[in-house]
Amino acid sequence: MPDYDWVAGLPLVQKTRILKRWGLSNEDIAGMGADEQVREIQDALRHSIYDGSLPPAPMEETGKPILLDEETGQSIELKDLVKRPEGLRHCIYREPEPLIDSCSFEEALARFQKDERLDPIDRQHLERLAVDDRMIEHWATLQCLQPQEAWLASAGWLIWHVLVARRAAEFFGDYPEKQRHAENVENLAKYLRQEGETDELTCQLLDDLALKLRQPEALQPFKEVPVVITRKGSKVNRGHKAHNTRELKTFMNLMTNHFKTLYGQPLYEVVATLTDSAFPGRETTTDHVRNAVKPTRREDRLGKP
Repeated sequence: MPDYDWVAGLPLVQKTRILKRWGLSNEDIAGMGADEQVREIQDALRHSIYDGSLPPAPMEETGKPILLDEETGQSIELKDLVKRPEGLRHCIYREPEPLIDSCSFEEALARFQKDERLDPIDRQHLERLAVDDRMIEHWATLQCLQPQEAWLASAGWLIWHVLVARRAAEFFGDYPEKQRHAENVENLAKYLRQEGETDELTCQLLDDLALKLRQPEALQPFKEVPVVITRKGSKVNRGHKAHNTRELKTFMNLMTNHFKTLYGQPLYEVVATLTDSAFPGRETTTDHVRNAVKPTRREDRLGKP
């Protein structure tokens, strides 16, 4: 079971995220004391409840895992199953089948906006998508294309990838600083191993931390990150907020690459609109996107490794 002090020290946002994935409502969480929350989180993590930071997937479109009581064959919730005595928690687990949902872009947005597990920044992002009339036209265009995977081309999964791409892009705003920290953590782990100053578990935790600093969880859904990361990133003024050019370039590259994989086309105009919703301010043009995804090295332009 996860250590009590470790769980108690988790950020409030992460605690709430885990409890909601464990099946508790806002009212349930508000009525719990700090000690009770910690013990609920310990139980949730012990049963492999996901504690990561990716946005929740559009479950209405992908289906939900099914747990069946081994004796009765009736469906049962995980939180009810774990309340049974040890030795009587047997069940049958069925993997969900991907479903092809034909809901509109507006309906998919409404589903996400009702999800209480989303972070405030994600909600603001969704609001900007909802008021951008260009997205309705873009969605109509996407529906006319032939995707490699039909279920992945649904409106819900498009929105999910946009949210994840923005989170991944934000990671690269201070990328050089993160890499310096990662190198320091790796060196510390190496020193502690060599000198025998601590146990292997502590060193492994340091290794995990360094890996998270080098490659965030939000990058995992994307097959590759075709972005040349430089030590120096300039600022570009977009309305009231100045965004690092690394953030913008990473977002454009991730979404362009996603569309290439799914549809075989970069869809620059769609990516330009999505960039405006992710990083509001100055309007993004298709030329901005083309320049952002253009290889910067001669060997890249020639397609060489």
